[in-house]
Amino acid sequence: MLFDSHTHLQFDDFDKDRDDVIKRLIDNNIFIINVGSNIENSKMALDLSKQYSFMWVSVGVHPSEVITYSHSKTRVLNMLSQNMLLALRELAQNPKVVAIGECGLDLSYFKEIPDYELYQNEYNNYQYTMFRQQIRLAQELGKPIILHIRKLYEEAIKILEEEKFKNNVVFHFFKGKQKTLEQILEHSNYYLGFSGVITYDNSLDNIIFNTPLNRLLIETDAPYVPPIPKKGERNEPLFIKYTAEHIAKVKNLSLKEIEKITYENTLKVFNIQNV
Repeated sequence: MLFDSHTHLQFDDFDKDRDDVIKRLIDNNIFIINVGSNIENSKMALDLSKQYSFMWVSVGVHPSEVITYSHSKTRVLNMLSQNMLLALRELAQNPKVVAIGECGLDLSYFKEIPDYELYQNEYNNYQYTMFRQQIRLAQELGKPIILHIRKLYEEAIKILEEEKFKNNVVFHFFKGKQKTLEQILEHSNYYLGFSGVITYDNSLDNIIFNTPLNRLLIETDAPYVPPIPKKGERNEPLFIKYTAEHIAKVKNLSLKEIEKITYENTLKVFNIQNV
C-alpha cells in the first residue's frame, strides 16, 4: 500500500477526470491526504474526502494566499485573519481533518503583487503573523501541522520553538541542505515529506540517505511537479510510486519495504486510525 501524504485532488486541474483519477487510486490501493491552500479549497477537499474511506484532509491557508484577502490596510488584514481562523477552526472539527496546513513562510510570491514594494514590510509581517496563528490553532486543536517553507527553514524552526509547538510537524516538499536536516532531526516530532522533485535533483540523495526511516514521508504535491518518468504530464497521486522507487534505491531497500515504512509513518504522524 502507498500513502500520498500531500496532494490536491480538489484543485480544478482534476475537474475533467477526477473520477478516473480516483478509480486509479482504488485500483492501486493508494491512500491520500488532500491538502487545502485557502478556505475555499479546504472546504472542497473536505467535501471530496467525506465520500471516500481512503482520503483524509488538511485545512489551511498557504503563505501565498494570505494576501489575496487583503487591501493593504492592517485593520482589514487583521479582521480577515480572524475570519480565516474561525473558518479553519470550524472545518477542523470534522474527524476527516487530520492536520492544519499547508501554511508557512514563502515571500517569493509577494513580489508579483503590484504594490509589494510600497507595502513590503506589512505584507511580510502579515505572512509571519498568519503562520503563527495557524501554529497556535493546530496546538489548540491537538493536530499536526503541514509546512510550506521556501528557504526560510531556520526562521520557521525558530518560530515553532518560540511557540513551543509539541504536535507533529511535516516539512512538505523538503529541499533543504544537510544543516537544515540536522536542525529538523533535533526535534523528535519533526518529519520530512519528499516529492517527485527528488527524481530530478540528485543532490537530494544524500539528504534522503541521511534521513532516518522513521522520519520520512512521501508525497506527490499533485497536480504539480510530476516525477521524471511522467515529465510534462499533470501529476497525480498514482505517480507516488516513482518517488517511493527512488527512495528505495537510495536507501538500498525494496520498494515493498519503503511502501510499508512510509505508509505506517503517515498513519502515525497524522494519528489516522481504523483504516
